[in-house]
Formats: sequence, C-alpha cells, structure tokens
Amino acid sequence: MTATLIHLKPYEVAERLRAGGAVLVDNREPDEFAHRHVANGFVLVAVVSGCLVHPGFFGLAAFMGAGLVYAGVNGTCGLARILTITPWNRPARA
Repeated sequence: MTATLIHLKPYEVAERLRAGGAVLVDNREPDEFAHRHVANGFVLVAVVSGCLVHPGFFGLAAFMGAGLVYAGVNGTCGLARILTITPWNRPARA
C-alpha cells in the first residue's frame, strides 16, 4: 500500500479519526499558524511603533508585507524556514 501525503485541517483530522482512519502527524515543520502569528505580530508592532516612535518603522512593516506577498506568490516562506531550524521545532532525540 502506498501512502499519500496530504495536508489536513484540524477538523479533517478529527473526521478521519472518527471514521477509523489513520493519521500520521509530522511535527518537524512549523505550524502554518505559527509563522502567520509571528508575521502579523511583527507588522502590528512595526505599525504601532511607526505611529508612536518614528515613521521609519513603517519601512519594517512594508518589508514584512513584501515578504508575505513573496511567500504567497512563490509558495516558499523565509520565516517558515527560520522557524524550522529553531530548537523548539526540532524533533526530540531518542
């Protein structure tokens, strides 16, 4: 039997488990929501800092926004690669 790799949403995993199906979870890749929260949080902090501290912080927000557009167009995300090599996203040693 050949395994097929598909990406499931959390509710799809629950439905598959209820139906008696097997689900293999790979925790080596960062969660999609994790890098979205980091990127959105960075943009929020940069915009607030641009309003309250110095207008130059708007450039940081624009840089992160350009990275998000690039990730959406090309399907590769630099922030996801960075999060992949962080110690808390590495598999535990046996």
